[in-house]
Amino acid sequence: MKWIGQYIQDFITRFRSDVYLEDISTGTIASGGDLGLDSNNKIVKAASSVSYGDDDKIILGDGNDGEIYVSSDDLYIRNVTTDKDVIFQSDDSSGGEETYFFLDGSSSGAGSPKTVWPDGSTIALGSGNDHVSFHDGSDTYHLITTGNVEWQNFDDGEDYIFKTLDGASMNTMLTISKRGLAVGSGKHIITVDQVIRFADSGDNTVIVELADVKIPAKAIITNVAAIVNTLSNLATHEVNIQMSATSGTAADSAISSGTELLGAGAAVTESTDSTSASDISLGTSADDLKDVWVLGQVRNPIRNGTSDQYLYVCNAGTGNGTTNSTVGTLTIIVEYYGID
Repeated sequence: MKWIGQYIQDFITRFRSDVYLEDISTGTIASGGDLGLDSNNKIVKAASSVSYGDDDKIILGDGNDGEIYVSSDDLYIRNVTTDKDVIFQSDDSSGGEETYFFLDGSSSGAGSPKTVWPDGSTIALGSGNDHVSFHDGSDTYHLITTGNVEWQNFDDGEDYIFKTLDGASMNTMLTISKRGLAVGSGKHIITVDQVIRFADSGDNTVIVELADVKIPAKAIITNVAAIVNTLSNLATHEVNIQMSATSGTAADSAISSGTELLGAGAAVTESTDSTSASDISLGTSADDLKDVWVLGQVRNPIRNGTSDQYLYVCNAGTGNGTTNSTVGTLTIIVEYYGID
């Protein structure tokens, strides 16, 4: 049958038996998607869908630029031509098409791929487009139409840091850490929900040191506040807040050279119930849940001196007894100016 192609031209040719091609690689024939080869190189009508095995590639472009394939059950869409892109386009709702986003192969460096959303292209999150982010050519917008916005950092001890360009350098404008807030590099607000689990009958003995909290040398403390978040299960549980240049003092030990910041020994202490200085009451005998203690005269700041200072919650007075509490939480807020 090899002579047929040399002598029959411009005719529709029909064969009454199967036709086979020799020396043709399986899968290389396709004519408008209508013809194909089976495993024996028999010409057959192609199925409406074509199945490819793992790592069998659909190759696109004169230079074999594009590849679509599955490998180890993962789907790959690749442009293998140097410095070229993968562009995603769809209808623009006006009868044309436009680019929604593209994978920028020309400006991405090794290990730093770049996905580009053009000006006006919107990233929409949520079934109701509840979070929309876009750049309009001048400014960037993040629009929330439903619910709260939560930013969660699961790397323990790391911060949220907001910076902006000031001339030639990047300046830190705001830092949010697990212990509070810093505005720029000088103003700090520490917030701690401190669990209280120790009691002692000795006055000014340590209950707990606030973890990861340090007031740097030469800082000025402008305010200290404490709020009873959860009552202790002890009938009497009076405490105060002190600072010391010594870190690591154990519970039930006397604080080392402590300076009382909030409590009966700090004359400027005021509370929900009184303008007179008093200790912080966590015990069940007093109805002090949600009560607040604060420095009443912020115009008289506390100077830190030349040493770093560490914050402690201590037993106040001798009436707490020696039975430790099983519940009790104090929210502590400290505002200061200084640089570590």
